[in-house]
Amino acid sequence: MSAPRIMVSGATTAITRRTTLRKAFLAPWHPMVSGIWLYALADAQRHTDVEIHHGVCAIDHHHVTVTPERDNLPEFTQRFHRDLSCALDTLT
Repeated sequence: MSAPRIMVSGATTAITRRTTLRKAFLAPWHPMVSGIWLYALADAQRHTDVEIHHGVCAIDHHHVTVTPERDNLPEFTQRFHRDLSCALDTLT
């Protein structure tokens, strides 16, 4: 088992996440893909009060730089990735 991640409130953190099997799920194969990514990011930010500095969506991964005001970074990432995954699943 790996060691738990260090969580520090107020620390700027870079988050990167790949898609399953590095497939191009985030590519513009549907006109709503980029809107879904932005909506899931904004909705997670709204619910967790995490400050978003930077976000880039590539074909098979994304990068987001955030600063949590509380120790709620796991809640932010879980909500963002769950909403994004569920929305992309409904498109297929």
